[in-house]
Amino acid sequence: MDRKKIAQEFSERLILQMKKMGHGVTKSKIGVDLSWLASICGCSYQMARLYVLGRALPDVQTIAMLSQSLEIAPGRLLFGDVSADIPAPKTRRGTIEIDPDILKYILMQAGSIFALAADSNETATFIAEAIYDASHLNTDKNTVYKIIDMMMSSAKLMSNYSSMDGKNCA
Repeated sequence: MDRKKIAQEFSERLILQMKKMGHGVTKSKIGVDLSWLASICGCSYQMARLYVLGRALPDVQTIAMLSQSLEIAPGRLLFGDVSADIPAPKTRRGTIEIDPDILKYILMQAGSIFALAADSNETATFIAEAIYDASHLNTDKNTVYKIIDMMMSSAKLMSNYSSMDGKNCA
């Protein structure tokens, strides 16, 4: 697919989502509020017009801001219904399917968090959410491991901050 076609299809989704979210206007031939779009994207009115006409594509950061404001996934805004390409997770009510190696990795990494935590129930909830999140990632194992490492590092860091509450750290 060429850039021109991607830009045109992006434009169509952008216009539809803007109208859906109440940013349509009847005074304009384009049918959407370009001033609002320019302010959200941090660009000129003319650049916003190019986005809507399908003659330009925003950069990644702009798409992220725009998709947040329009309450649509960035990939969906840029490429369309990307969810059709992602297989639904294999779950039954009340169950999660996860690769045993990934589950073992999460549990091994979580051991140190339990040791630091003041509230084991809150920690157990965090671990359960990490397992759920990891079971829904559609990527290779190495990337999942990196994401798990980041989640656990963040939890350890937050645990350290909460243990310092009320203490003079000068």
